[in-house]
Amino acid sequence: MVEKHVWFKLVIVMISKSIVKTAAWGLMWRVTVGAILSLSDLITDLIVLRQYWEGGEKIMKHRNASLACLVTSIALQLLGVVFQNRKKGMLRILKEMVYVFTSLKAPVDASRVAMGAEKEKDTEMDPMTEMTLSKVTEMFAESIPGALIQTSATLSTLRSGEIVSTAAYLSLLSSLLTTGFVSATISYDFDTDPKKRAAKPDFYGFVPDSSRRRALMFVTMVLMSGIMVLMKSVFLFSLGW
Repeated sequence: MVEKHVWFKLVIVMISKSIVKTAAWGLMWRVTVGAILSLSDLITDLIVLRQYWEGGEKIMKHRNASLACLVTSIALQLLGVVFQNRKKGMLRILKEMVYVFTSLKAPVDASRVAMGAEKEKDTEMDPMTEMTLSKVTEMFAESIPGALIQTSATLSTLRSGEIVSTAAYLSLLSSLLTTGFVSATISYDFDTDPKKRAAKPDFYGFVPDSSRRRALMFVTMVLMSGIMVLMKSVFLFSLGW
């Protein structure tokens, strides 16, 4: 029947995508929450970086490390923008670079994916792949190192008997949540991909079919990833990092 009525398959696929996007933990909600976390992580990092800058020589290593992570993250995202839009012309590249410098890259990517944008002509990746690559870059270049730095700075401050600022706690929390969210999103998307489940049913399929259980599974993965990063950060600090 599907081979005879090709239009029927297309309609069913479109309806299915619409249902997934509007589900409790569907694509639209996840990319939106991810964009908010990415933006909050960057803002809190900048606030704490300013505090480090005003803190004097005793926290210079934390300041320099935070600045290096931020610069590395931005530089890698700029390289990704150039690679993605190298065939679209300089104006398009400059436009996308502005999104990176103004911290609008995550919301813009999220809106494109949520609106169901398809791969543009002369681009290297579709919006979903571009957003995933950008988030992975942010996670490894900024969120995870930021969590390590914030944990070290927070524990050092507490050990010295000083008061840790609210911004420092928020920065640490946002870094942990961003890391956990990106990690969980990648695992979730790969596991729920019908093609991957069909190709490797023994490997993929740990995410349940029930929407409520899927939501619980997703939240659990976010928390587990964030807690793991925190535990490793504390362990490294205990070793004298």
